[in-house]
Amino acid sequence: MKNITVALSDQAHKGIRVWAAEHETSVSAIIQSMIEVVIAQKSEKDEITNRVRALNAARARLQARERDIAAAADALKLATPAPPFRPFHSSVDSFSRPQNLCTRGHLPQRQQPAAENPSTSHNNPL
Repeated sequence: MKNITVALSDQAHKGIRVWAAEHETSVSAIIQSMIEVVIAQKSEKDEITNRVRALNAARARLQARERDIAAAADALKLATPAPPFRPFHSSVDSFSRPQNLCTRGHLPQRQQPAAENPSTSHNNPL
């Protein structure tokens, strides 16, 4: 263990000695513990700083990969011809024949008006 000399004002010296006596410790133990806390905090700060740097580097690599993928996708879109048009539903052969939908049961059929029965006609004089 190494010895160090610390210069304190008379008031600080008296205050720390009283506090040490109240807590059943020594001024040297208090200073040693304070120094250990400072060193531990610095180590934590350095570790956090290193982690942040590593995360920023990883994020930059991911962003570069995303740009590469987007560029490759754009190049692929330019190189690939568009697929031919196909009707949405297999029963639709062309847009000029919509009756195909009615005859295949996809749309309701138009109902024909019922034939008028002469006996139920309102114009019947009987």
